[in-house]
Order: sequence, then C-alpha cells, then structure tokens
Amino acid sequence: MTLDNGWAMIISSVLTVFLIWIGNIAVKHFTDTQGKATSTDEAVSKLYQEFLKFQTHVAEHYVKAASVENIRRDIFGVIARLESKVDRLLEKDSTHD
Repeated sequence: MTLDNGWAMIISSVLTVFLIWIGNIAVKHFTDTQGKATSTDEAVSKLYQEFLKFQTHVAEHYVKAASVENIRRDIFGVIARLESKVDRLLEKDSTHD
C-alpha cells in the first residue's frame, strides 16, 4: 500500500499536533512553581519557538490550499459513501423484520 499526498499530509499534521503537545508538556514540566523560567525552560521555550517558525514556514511554502481542499473533499466523499451504505443496510435490515 502506498500513501498518496493526502494521507501523507494527514499523517504529518497529526504528528505535528503530537509534537506540539509534547512541547507543551515539556514547557510546563520545566517551569518552577513561582513561574520563573529556569535555564532548561528557556531552552525548551526557544526550541518550541523555532519549531513554530519552521511549522509556519512549511505551511506557507509547501502546503497548497487547493490540495487541502482536495483532501477535505475526498474525505467527505468517503464519509458520504459510507453513510449511504449504512443507510442501505439499515433499510434492508428493517424490511426483514
């Protein structure tokens, strides 16, 4: 099975959200109770800011709005087909009762 650009985009988006979540946990972990930044917290915060800049750069230069729209249309098309199949199965099941 090969991944087309749509699935690669979805997987990379989920991975990005996961990495941001891990970054937030790390920032909260290294902040002391008075809210003063430690040297580790400053390093994590700087790394997090650089990651956000990189993420913005990728979104601006590599992700095309048309491709995201195509992915969205494909996903909702699949959902609509599944919905119609489920409806047909429910109708078939209700006629046999």
